[in-house]
Amino acid sequence: DYVHSQPVSYLANLIGHEGEGSLLSALKRAQLVDSLSAGAQFDTRNQAIFMINMSLTQKGLDNTDDILGYLFSYIDLVESQGMQKTYFDEQAKMLDISFRFQEKLAPFSYVRALAGALQDTSPEEVLVEGYQLTSYDEDLYRSYVEHLTPENMLVTLSANTLEGDKTTRWFKTPYSIESFAAERLARLNQREARPELALPDKNQFIPDDVALLSQEDSRIPELAYQSQGIQLWHAIDTSFGTPKSNLFVTLRSPATMQSATSLNQIELMVSLFKDTLNEFSYPAYLGGLNYELYNHMRGVTIKISGYSDKQSLLLEEILSSIQLKPFMAERFAIIKERLERTLRNLKARKPYEQALGNAQRHLMHPSWSIDERIESLANISLESMESFRQAFFEAMDIALLSNGNTTKAKAVEIAKMIENELLSKAQRVSVKRAKVRKLEGEHLFDTLEVEHPDTGFVLYLQGLDRSFGERARFMLLSQLLGSDYYNDIRTEKQLGYIVFATQFPLLDVPGMGFIVQSPVASGQQLLDETNLFIKNSKERLEALDDEQIERSKASVISRLTKKDNTLYEKSNRYWQEVDRENSAFDTRDQLAATLSQLGKTDIVAALERIASDKDGRMLIYTHNGQDIETPQGYSTIEESKGRLYFRD
Repeated sequence: DYVHSQPVSYLANLIGHEGEGSLLSALKRAQLVDSLSAGAQFDTRNQAIFMINMSLTQKGLDNTDDILGYLFSYIDLVESQGMQKTYFDEQAKMLDISFRFQEKLAPFSYVRALAGALQDTSPEEVLVEGYQLTSYDEDLYRSYVEHLTPENMLVTLSANTLEGDKTTRWFKTPYSIESFAAERLARLNQREARPELALPDKNQFIPDDVALLSQEDSRIPELAYQSQGIQLWHAIDTSFGTPKSNLFVTLRSPATMQSATSLNQIELMVSLFKDTLNEFSYPAYLGGLNYELYNHMRGVTIKISGYSDKQSLLLEEILSSIQLKPFMAERFAIIKERLERTLRNLKARKPYEQALGNAQRHLMHPSWSIDERIESLANISLESMESFRQAFFEAMDIALLSNGNTTKAKAVEIAKMIENELLSKAQRVSVKRAKVRKLEGEHLFDTLEVEHPDTGFVLYLQGLDRSFGERARFMLLSQLLGSDYYNDIRTEKQLGYIVFATQFPLLDVPGMGFIVQSPVASGQQLLDETNLFIKNSKERLEALDDEQIERSKASVISRLTKKDNTLYEKSNRYWQEVDRENSAFDTRDQLAATLSQLGKTDIVAALERIASDKDGRMLIYTHNGQDIETPQGYSTIEESKGRLYFRD
């Protein structure tokens, strides 16, 4: 009945806010919760539950009444000061912009959504359902707030340390149900105002300029600005019909590639950055701006996507925060414990996943084992994190990509701002990509003990070089052998329930992987059967006619050259080219052209070469405490004659 006033959304926008002064912000500062969301659930169109979901810290689990006190103090604030048309107008404006500049959905998904909407919406309004926020109704909003009382509340608490006096029928899970005691309700109803709580300020990120550029779209990005230590690539693109753009920035520093400790520190640092940025970035999210912040081997990448108008405002705050905002001791302790738990959980992955991780660790440089990372994590302190941050910003190089509804002049302005902000006091260095171990005919072997009875098996075959020809051959071979390997090892011989042969490229070094997880076969048996499969595949390939080869080629080329569905997809494709320093931005075109020229003789020759055992290989088995012999023709990683790498 209230689709044009949306009272639940109005309240959820305030109670679920994550900016400065918000309920979440106060609870995080009190070390009670890590996250919070609010909105309607179990909505029958006649009744609904207004649900506030929170993930608790241990302190929060021990002090749930304090959390409820904060919650109802904030609801009081919403009731007394929250009825402001400004909040309504901001939501209405964003819905209007979102409707006008919707990115296209897949036709099937769009039609299905419209068909569902027609059950409750008139045909005249079905296309704008949910977007028409046109009627501000303060009395209605107040009537909804009046339902948000302790007396009208159901609290559920879930944790693995809780006990119960009942057990669920099917899953035998302990639980209990009890009335909220009268004295607890009385304490909640005697609550006082909390000065740390505040309603949101006016959202400075609501876009004002949503006009599409009239300039012609760029064919590929151009090098729009370059100075020592910084490059900007820029492309205008309005082909998706939205006033959006993507701004990607990578900050590369040699400090990140020194040791297992530095790898942990860059991961911790990024988590701390995101934690401190949440209050500022949440209003940006409401204004149609999303950001990602993640670490990689060479440093940190910032990705900002959404409406172009206020992107530089968000970027400036991100850059200021990551350099200057102090790390909070209590948040550092929580985030460090979370990383340790994540690392320990990696050792509980499926055997084939652990084998894949081990193979990649041996092939990439630099890299460190999970045990090395766990051991080094214990020695990282808040003080060492500050020292690491200083070292990170002392020497670096920077690359940017600006793609979408934004001018070259605006992009250059942002690049110069970043240069002034980060490079004016830093040493400008060139930070190279990680390296891939060049096996050069070596056959290397390693085992990995896991707490699982199944065998994880990975056989990695490495290409000779990074040429487009070699990469194309491995792509087509993977296409031709993948389903046959599955059929041979799983369907016919039933040696494993996880079986696949796939491309295994590492930084443009072509490769192929044969991966199995087996409850019945040893690593040696899986190796014998895989070698037999590769040997027998020559006959199968030779039996294929030209039409079958062409169909396989067409399938690979189609996936490779698939049209970008969104601006973000296109920007990410460009970003990969920036990383590999390909100024022609034509990797997929080159691969497609090379693939189109391959014939059956090329593929059979490539397979013969692989089957001859002359190319480089790496073999990984997992085991559960058994003694494993090194397979004939292989040497252990420790016995390797030395490390060679593919060079940039």
